[in-house]
Amino acid sequence: MLFRSPILGSQPLATAITRNWHPGARIVVDGQYSDASSVGFYTGQPLYMLNGRVNNLWYGSLFADAPPRFEDDASFGRLWHGPQQVFFITGRPEVEKTLVAGGAHVIASTGGRSVLVNTAH
Repeated sequence: MLFRSPILGSQPLATAITRNWHPGARIVVDGQYSDASSVGFYTGQPLYMLNGRVNNLWYGSLFADAPPRFEDDASFGRLWHGPQQVFFITGRPEVEKTLVAGGAHVIASTGGRSVLVNTAH
């Protein structure tokens, strides 16, 4: 028996990202890495976190050789409005509503989370 959980599983979100992927795109998780960690597994792409420097990733993220995977509000704003395609995974309806009002497109929703893509591509 195959069990699929829309709350923990992210395969539908990853599938939507893969279908819409352009080289050079970036995937950003709203908050903690664990909120969408399997998206990285299913897409084979690195994940970036918006305000996700918390819990078990916090300490290692401060090392000088840590990969630059953490965005704050200012850097995310520049990224989102820049020329690069950005997929944003969020479970906050108010954030989704604000981004859609600004021209973003929702490409998938499941388990209380959505993937939005900016209008760069």
